[in-house]
Order: sequence, then structure tokens, then C-alpha cells
Amino acid sequence: YNVEKATTDIVPYRTETNEILIKRFIVAKKIKGCTDRTLKYYAKQLTVILAKIGKNAVDVTADDMRYHIAVQIQRGLSKETINNDIRVMRSFYQWMTDEDIVVKNPMNKISAIKRKKRSPMTRS
Repeated sequence: YNVEKATTDIVPYRTETNEILIKRFIVAKKIKGCTDRTLKYYAKQLTVILAKIGKNAVDVTADDMRYHIAVQIQRGLSKETINNDIRVMRSFYQWMTDEDIVVKNPMNKISAIKRKKRSPMTRS
């Protein structure tokens, strides 16, 4: 008989789940002075977006985000709503880059969606 310790070195194991990463991000934003309303919005949007993408946040690529945005456009969401999601994700990934959780920020390749410029209203 040979007794050896079984290992799963080939299987990637992440201690940093999306839930933990979001909580850490929210704590960092709280320390920066964000309001409770903003923190709840960040937490909700990040949870929804990452669930739709279906990956650990560390593994999300710019192409994943582009696909997510394309689906949102196809569903008929407003450009403002989609741009809000982009802003939330950009903030989240900037924090993850600053914290050395990710090496490359996938949001650096994502631009906001152009919106129609409204002409300023003039008073008579």
C-alpha cells in the first residue's frame, strides 16, 4: 500500500469570490466617503453584472464586458443606464488594479457609449 496526500494543484482555487471582492470594494468606498445609497447601488450592480457575465471578477476580460454591453443594448436599455454600469465596473476594476488583485484592468479598453448631445436651452 502507498499512502499519499491527494492534491488538486491542477484545479484553480480562488479564495477571492465575487462576493468577497465586492464586499472589500464596498468597504474601500465607504472609507473614501461614499454615501450608503451609492454603496448599495455599487453592490447591487456589481452583483448583477458579474452574475450575468458568469465568471469570477478576476477572470473577466474586455471581450466579456463588450459582450455584456452588446446584450444590454440589444435588450433596449438606455445608453445612460449602460454607461452607469460601465462607470461602476471601471471603478471596481481600478480598485482591483490598485490593490494588485488583477494585473490588467479590462475596463481600460471599454469606452462609454456616445449619447446624443442636447443643445442647451436658452431663456427668453
